[in-house]
Amino acid sequence: MEGISFDRPFGGTMDTNIDAAYNVIFAMFTKLVPDLPAKSFQEFREVTFPISFVRDEVILEYGQVCKHAYIMLSGLVRLTRILEIRGETTVMFLTGGDILIAPDSFYTQTRSIVKLAALKNTFCIALPWAELQILYREFIEFNVIARLLTEQYYRQALERLTWFYENPDLRYNRLLKAYPDLAEHVSLKELASHLGIAPETLSRIRNRIARKGRRPGK
Repeated sequence: MEGISFDRPFGGTMDTNIDAAYNVIFAMFTKLVPDLPAKSFQEFREVTFPISFVRDEVILEYGQVCKHAYIMLSGLVRLTRILEIRGETTVMFLTGGDILIAPDSFYTQTRSIVKLAALKNTFCIALPWAELQILYREFIEFNVIARLLTEQYYRQALERLTWFYENPDLRYNRLLKAYPDLAEHVSLKELASHLGIAPETLSRIRNRIARKGRRPGK
């Protein structure tokens, strides 16, 4: 992957209408598994619920157990981890169209080593871990959906990883291409932390972009 495109499991939507949100999710499920039984949609809706997070709200704190998978319809979330050398570091950003979880915690139901926090108002459909296990048992198709979404997650992770083997200018461009409005909601220091460069380096990159007539962000 060269970072030219950055596919997500589905197309997010700014619409917070609950029926519209479920329609978007069901369309994604049907695209993944065309023969998904209608009953499974009904069951999914019964065991999930809409939830909103406001800007700067912590969704999952370090040490908590991630008990829900959040299907993001809109918003922006930062996933951070505390590293021995660099301290708290932004590992990735997630936005509308992404599946929001702390993988280490959700899959094993153990304490999380990462933190999730909203960078702007975020709207999701929440699926409890316990209810997901029931869906797995009752509908084999949900096992297929989960496998395909997990594959998508790791493809994204691999693409993100390749960014860090490029020069800082390309790294920053890849990030803004994947998350066009990111610079409007994230400080220069936070972006630099995520990119693994000094804030001064990122500032110079932005200045070069500005001189070329491109939007440098805040």
